[in-house]
Amino acid sequence: MSATAPTTQKKRALSYEKGLKRPKDLNAPKRPLTGYFQWAAENRERAQEECTSSNVAEVTKKLGAMWRSLPADERTGWEEKSKAQMDTYKKDFAEYKKTSKYENFEKSLCEYNIKMTYKPYKKDENMPKRPLSAYMLFAADERPKMMLENGDAKITEIMSLVAKKWKEQTDENKAPYNEKAKTFSVKHAETIETYRKSQHHISYLADKEAYQKRMATKRLRLMKQAGMIVDEGKGSGSSPIKKRVKSATKKKSSKKASGKKKSAKKSSAKKSSKKKASKAKKNSVAKKAQKAKAANTSKK
Repeated sequence: MSATAPTTQKKRALSYEKGLKRPKDLNAPKRPLTGYFQWAAENRERAQEECTSSNVAEVTKKLGAMWRSLPADERTGWEEKSKAQMDTYKKDFAEYKKTSKYENFEKSLCEYNIKMTYKPYKKDENMPKRPLSAYMLFAADERPKMMLENGDAKITEIMSLVAKKWKEQTDENKAPYNEKAKTFSVKHAETIETYRKSQHHISYLADKEAYQKRMATKRLRLMKQAGMIVDEGKGSGSSPIKKRVKSATKKKSSKKASGKKKSAKKSSAKKSSKKKASKAKKNSVAKKAQKAKAANTSKK
């Protein structure tokens, strides 16, 4: 049998998605209502009958007045009932937190919070809007005519008819709309340039930068909690800073050793050159002595 290569799973990239909703823990024990809300659920119909208006705010106001007028012992009974339910809920929830279902919910909640940190900052509401294109100017003129001619047609059908008519137009017929759109575009560019120097836009950019820094800090904290990022220096071995210090000391020691070797080579070279010079001097002296002896013998 041929051994199969292990499959590597790619990590899922977390990013913001439009319409993202906070996950709900459907498996968790339900939190009990307070004494007032339990009482209000049983007496809401009576409050609606006694209240002159069917407005929700008015009914809620009536319920509050009725609750405050209850005898103390009756109100205490509802509160003690809620307290007993809350004690049971806390025990059940403590047991639920030990299950894998709660762990999976916490992971999904953490992923949701991380994704929300990628949510783009709101657009600049004071930024001048982009001008209409040549086609949109044409559509603004032709749409009312098309709606009169095709009264029962849907807006999507009307726009498809307008687009078809625009394609059928000659360059000469399109020229006025193109010129008008070009004029609007030039004016828009000037307006944008002026607005970008305004205090409104400068403050908007400052708020945007602060928001992005805040979200980046929050994202880093959440990813560390989820174990997606490990702090530098943690784990086996020494910290990166200490490693750099060690490597620096090694380099220094190696430099010193190389320097010593070089100095030793230089000293040995000097010694050898001195020895050679002394030998040369001795040889020259010996030659001179031999020549002198030879001269003396020849004279005799």
